[in-house]
Amino acid sequence: MYITTSKNSNIDLIEFIQKNQFLRKIFPNGFGDEIFFGKISLDVNGGILLGVHIKTKPVIEVEKWGLWGDDYNVVVISLLGKTAGDVIVKNHHFLSYAPCFVKMKDKILEICQADRNFEINLSLEYLIFQACDVYIDTPTD
Repeated sequence: MYITTSKNSNIDLIEFIQKNQFLRKIFPNGFGDEIFFGKISLDVNGGILLGVHIKTKPVIEVEKWGLWGDDYNVVVISLLGKTAGDVIVKNHHFLSYAPCFVKMKDKILEICQADRNFEINLSLEYLIFQACDVYIDTPTD
């Protein structure tokens, strides 16, 4: 059974990230309903770097980022991890914001995200917070 990161869930992806004190300070309620894996980079010996894009407004302003809505409306969270099995990404060119489901099974973090056009399945030993960046997303209309 997967645990969704949506508002109706008690557990958010943020709970599975090591060194998450800063993230918990600016996102005390988690990352929100939908996230976007904008970067999935595989390295030797099972290393993985994830760029997780979220559109949840931080509860605390970070001065160097500027103002939410004017200077940025997306926060990109860089996570470093180690794979514990297969990394499956189907139709990567269709990746977009969607609910993310996570579960811990035998000390392995399993992440699943899918919609009708794409699918991501990751099995990880751990995720460690590295950094945040921000940008202003272009309007879709």
